[in-house]
Order: sequence, then structure tokens, then C-alpha cells
Amino acid sequence: MVFDFFAGMISAVAAIYVLFQISRRLHKEGWSNWDALHVSVTALFVAEFILGVGHAMSLKWAIQSKVYTGTFCTAQGVMRQMGGTAVALTTLTIAVQTFLSLYWVIHLYRTLFAIVIGVEYLFVILFVAIGFGTHTHPPKEYYAVPTPFWCWIGDGFRPERISGEYAWLWVALFGSFLLYIPLFLMHFEIVKPGNALYLPASIPRAPSEGNDMLWSTILYPVLYCVLVLPLSIVRWIGFENNDTTKGSHHLAAWTLIVAVIFGLSGVANAILYLTTRKPFFHPNTRDGPA
Repeated sequence: MVFDFFAGMISAVAAIYVLFQISRRLHKEGWSNWDALHVSVTALFVAEFILGVGHAMSLKWAIQSKVYTGTFCTAQGVMRQMGGTAVALTTLTIAVQTFLSLYWVIHLYRTLFAIVIGVEYLFVILFVAIGFGTHTHPPKEYYAVPTPFWCWIGDGFRPERISGEYAWLWVALFGSFLLYIPLFLMHFEIVKPGNALYLPASIPRAPSEGNDMLWSTILYPVLYCVLVLPLSIVRWIGFENNDTTKGSHHLAAWTLIVAVIFGLSGVANAILYLTTRKPFFHPNTRDGPA
């Protein structure tokens, strides 16, 4: 639980730092100079902050050497579900945007993807609010319970676990992987890019020829795949055993390890952002106006 706290704290601080840098750049350049990918990456780090806080809340359990139901447990469950689902959805959005821009050379409308991100966040907020509001009836019934190292949705609500978070983790994982394959092949000139479906005359056909900004953004879903794949494997094994708390000691240990690794996604994405922000903010081409 101490490791879970440190992973979350580092990720939350890293996300805050990146959001601060982004806000400075937004103030300097103005909304009119931003494009669809800027919107999605900003939303990703908001989600990373929420997820990081959810992990950092494990400090309470580490200090008290036990995990128990209650208001704090419910709050941690809310933060972890909101953050995990939002990270998955925004990462998938970045993968789709990069694929459309690089492979099909489609013009991305900033306003359209701002709406897409807004709908994603609205879905997450409503799903979490309705789920916790409907199933939490203290002091006898709680939606978030110890699982066992921290608080999350109880095993009695497995459909909500899957539809509210796990399904989106897996969709983002496999969706990003499938979208990365043609981009990987195109990068090494094994396949040619698709035909442009829509390309304004003012925007050159440069993304498929090596736009640094677009190629750097594909690293976000690639990194996500690396971080979430171990978690997915262990969770699937846990489903087969019906309950990780009743399974083997080794399975519980692996659950803790992979969850802590996933909790480091905020700092991992922050490092990626800081090493690629120059081409990200000064790309060879722009997506154009909203």
C-alpha cells in the first residue's frame, strides 16, 4: 500500500506539472492556435491526476495497516474508477486521432474532438455517480469495499466493474494495438498510407510524411499498452479464480504489483510529454482551424 501511495503521488504531481505547463502555453498561444490533439492530451493528464490521487489515497491504509469500508473508502473507489476509465477513453481517442491523421490524412476538427472528450467525461461522471449513488447504503451496504489492498467496486457488482472500467481498459488496449500495427508498417514503408478522406487545401499532405507531433502522440497509446497489459492479464486470472482475495497469495501479490505499475502511468506519460513537447507545440503542420 505504501508503494501504491508513492506511485499515485508521483503521478499526480507529474500530471499537475504538465497541466501547469500546458496552461502556460495556452495562455501564451491562445485557443485559436491549438488543435484536436492538444485537447486530447490535456484531457489525458486531467485523468492521470484523478487516477494518481486515487492511488495516493492508499496512504491512509498504509498508516492504519488495514482497509475498511466507509466514506474515505468510497471516495477512493470513485477516484480510481473515474481516473482509470478516463485515462482509457482519452488514450483511445489519441490513438484514433493519430491514426486518422497519419494513415488516412483526415483533417481533425478541434471543436468536434473537444465535444468527444466532453461526452467521454460526462459518461464517466454519470456512470460513477449513478453506480455509487444507487448501491451505497451505509452502514450496511457499500459499493466500494476493500479489494483487498485498497477500495474499489465490490465483487458483488462485477457487471459494473466490467462495464464501468475494465471493458474500456481492454477496448483502449486492443484498439490502440490494432491501430498501431498499420502505423508501424507505414513508418517502415512496408505499407503505404491510405487515401486522404478530407484534406483542406490550406493544409499540406505532410502528416503521412513524418509530422513529428503526430508521430510522438502515437507513443501515448503504445505506452498505455505496455502499462495496462500486465494488469489485464492478472485481472483475467482473477476473474477465473472468482475472487483474488480467496485465491493464492501469489495472485494477490501480482495484483498489487501490476496495479502499482499502472498507477505510475501519470509519471510515465509526463516523461513522454516533456521529451516530446517541442515538436508537440511546434509541429511542422497544423490541423487547421476548428
